[in-house]
Amino acid sequence: MVPALDDLNLRRRLAVKRYDEMLTDMNARHIARLDAEQLAAFNRVFRRHRDVLDLLRATTIVTEGRSTP
Repeated sequence: MVPALDDLNLRRRLAVKRYDEMLTDMNARHIARLDAEQLAAFNRVFRRHRDVLDLLRATTIVTEGRSTP
């Protein structure tokens, strides 16, 4: 996890919009919906901000095997 968020309690319920449920990482589900062209566009932006990715211990997303619209 990101050091600045080490004290975040991920095991509590949280009311957001019409949901009241445990905090859930939905990134994988949402990323899976993106096609290769969309991922490439995100990666172009993220690569210009490598320092932020490094701080968050994040990487760009591999686009091989993804279809384009």
